[in-house]
Amino acid sequence: MELLAYTIVAGVATALTRFLAYFVFKNNNNNENLLYLQKNSGIVIMAILLVYAINSLNVSGLGLGVAVICAILAIGLQLWRKNFLLSIALSTILYMLYMWAKAQGILEFLE
Repeated sequence: MELLAYTIVAGVATALTRFLAYFVFKNNNNNENLLYLQKNSGIVIMAILLVYAINSLNVSGLGLGVAVICAILAIGLQLWRKNFLLSIALSTILYMLYMWAKAQGILEFLE
């Protein structure tokens, strides 16, 4: 029963954080703070993902090389296409493919 209460509270809090912004900023389309957040939110998301990735990075073996390739791919795509979704998605897909291949034992001969 306690778990249900936590789940309901978490769901309500998530819904509030998602929908509250629409009610607060409904009539304020040209707010400088909102325009700044809109322009720079992708950079903040990429920085958070980078910190998260570095935190769990194993600096031995093939993992470091794949992580560096993913970082270069993300930065290169961002500079070339200026599309955060594309940069984050392709780098994440490449890293997930590496993790899948490592879990399946496909990359054992390289390590």
